Amino acid sequence: MKKFGVMISEVLPHLGRKPATILYPFERVPVPETLRGKPVLDTEKCRGCRVCVCEMVCPAEACKKITIGEDVERLAFWYDRCVFCGECAERCPYGAVTMTKEFELAAYDLDSLYAHPEFPKSEEALQYIEKLRERRRMKEQREKEGTKVQCDKKADGNEKQQN
Repeated sequence: MKKFGVMISEVLPHLGRKPATILYPFERVPVPETLRGKPVLDTEKCRGCRVCVCEMVCPAEACKKITIGEDVERLAFWYDRCVFCGECAERCPYGAVTMTKEFELAAYDLDSLYAHPEFPKSEEALQYIEKLRERRRMKEQREKEGTKVQCDKKADGNEKQQN
């Protein structure tokens, strides 16, 4: 009987109050302004700078650099790993990663929890990518010329030894 008295003393104060829980999918709670939701890469702002600090600071390793095309690197997100800490958005030097208000990410398949960025669309990004490609071509050309010069020197050395 002692337990019944304890239970009544707990129940009576709560009789006139509204319920502490809600019927979630049918009733929504307002989303706070400071909510850190799903991180998204804005390809208009991303310059493919290869700095990608986001990859280094992510505690869950949810964002990785991937190569698109020949040498364009972009971030890809694995939302099944993401802990929504917001480090990637804070550390991006160009502000290309932002945190949305989307937090309901339940899915039936893992493929929908992988965000693969599209090829960049902005002129600035395309110009930057063209500069990277030009640098790569120049580097390859210098390497070819360097190996050609080394081969010529070896050939000259062999001719002198034979004479």
